Amino acid sequence: MQAQTAFDRRHELEIVDVRDRREWDAGHIEGARHIPLDELSGRIAELPSEGAIVTVCRTGRRSGAAVEVLRSLGIESDHVAGGLAAWSELGLPLMATGGGPGVVAPRETEDDHGDDHEDHGKLGPGVQHRVMGLIAAAQEHFGDREPTEQEARQFFEQLLTAEGISQEEIDRILS
Repeated sequence: MQAQTAFDRRHELEIVDVRDRREWDAGHIEGARHIPLDELSGRIAELPSEGAIVTVCRTGRRSGAAVEVLRSLGIESDHVAGGLAAWSELGLPLMATGGGPGVVAPRETEDDHGDDHEDHGKLGPGVQHRVMGLIAAAQEHFGDREPTEQEARQFFEQLLTAEGISQEEIDRILS
């Protein structure tokens, strides 16, 4: 969906911003719901069961991945093409968490999450958060049933593919 169309229809859409907290706080679409991409699978119950769901991020990459996750769960959705960068280029309004005018913040890098790359014996906070998000998504998806190894692998492959991770990297992660 084009940014202008999303703006024009924003009152009839459920807009889900999948960026991180820092990006959201800097500027977001008024009335949007904030669910970071790595939490989306575990928070599906928060979304309305009816109506149009449109995801948004900074450039459209993460929101496109969010659409794939939602569709894999049987939820019809779309995303804002070009993300908030396209939204902002059109001069459409953003609001900061404090209530003032918002801006499109750059995405944090992996190093911004405080991962400790020197201590290979421990997982950094960003990795720990990611692993916990994946575990929560699996628990939400499978419930009390223990999946087979093949089912678990297929589930994690779908999540990682939806996040734009290459098949080669997925194979390395899941090996």
